[in-house]
Amino acid sequence: MNREKEHVEIIFAGRYNSGELLCGPEKFAKRIFNEHSKNKKSIFIQYFFDGRKYSITDKLIGHRRSVINSNSEVLTLGLLKIILFIFRVRPRVVHITQFERFTVIIFLLKIFCHHKIIYNSHGCIKHENKILKKVYLLYRLKDNIAEWFLLKFSDKIIFNSQTGREISKTYFKIDERKTKIIPHGADEMFFNSSKTIQNKILKCVCIINENLDLGSIEFLEKILAKIDFEIEFHLVTNALIDIRDKNKIRMFFHRRMNSEELASFYLDKDIFLMLNSFETFSIASLEAMSSGLLLIATNTAGVSEMIQNEVNGFKVNYNDGDKVIFVLKSMNENTKLLNKLKESSVNSVQDYTWKNIYKNYNEIYLSLR
Repeated sequence: MNREKEHVEIIFAGRYNSGELLCGPEKFAKRIFNEHSKNKKSIFIQYFFDGRKYSITDKLIGHRRSVINSNSEVLTLGLLKIILFIFRVRPRVVHITQFERFTVIIFLLKIFCHHKIIYNSHGCIKHENKILKKVYLLYRLKDNIAEWFLLKFSDKIIFNSQTGREISKTYFKIDERKTKIIPHGADEMFFNSSKTIQNKILKCVCIINENLDLGSIEFLEKILAKIDFEIEFHLVTNALIDIRDKNKIRMFFHRRMNSEELASFYLDKDIFLMLNSFETFSIASLEAMSSGLLLIATNTAGVSEMIQNEVNGFKVNYNDGDKVIFVLKSMNENTKLLNKLKESSVNSVQDYTWKNIYKNYNEIYLSLR
């Protein structure tokens, strides 16, 4: 791509993972950028994040270019290079795809370059640092300042659920007129999977985030302690968890998978458990629904906003193990009802492809002049 000859109106900024083992914000950034680059010249800028790996020179004037395809490239830049790049390109819109502290520079440059800024909030960082993570005071202070900038001065703030917006509002004063709720999408391979296997016993999936203490392990242990019927639990995580087979319960552990592996893994599964005490929107839950798994989610998870209770899934209160067990037992004993609900679940998310989700963002790009 010749950046000098062709003006690029929309610049993406955040963190671009070239692999396919992606966390939620990384998957969102990669999928939206890739959708945009199908028809338009696209550039994604990121910083030299790992302080142990890169030198001070890299962090100030470093420049690395990765060509994704004929229409798109990813630039890893030092801070001074980011400034020079924004001044040279002068984009109309900068889309900050996830929370990163280096993006504060983009707000300061707005004074001179007059670009519009879109920010995707995948969760309130101040809340996560306070409740879910162990973060040093200095880093918490830096994060608080950066998040304040992002929420205060962005021209458009995108939350992936009402839950995410309400949590952010408890920590920051947010102009709701600038906000919009746009849920995430799922890869096409999940929609295309065909479920032809009828299981003799229920097979449940739970994905555990090893980086955040979201309370799902404690909730799961509470459920396992009371189950008295045959059932399988498949835990997907890179964390070391000491949960073993018990009575009629069979436990299986799987490492994190890319989308293609996960779509194949879902083919013979029945139930997806979203047991977190907090989650703004789980792409994994949406992918499971798209694959024909029935979702049981806590009311505190943003993805529960997609559930019509007892129609295309079940909502439960966090730590209400008895309710989860009741639902699991009911589905285990009534295959006909289980299949009906699973079909309803799939039908309810058919429009949540990344292609369709991107259309919402393209409308915002066009509106910001």
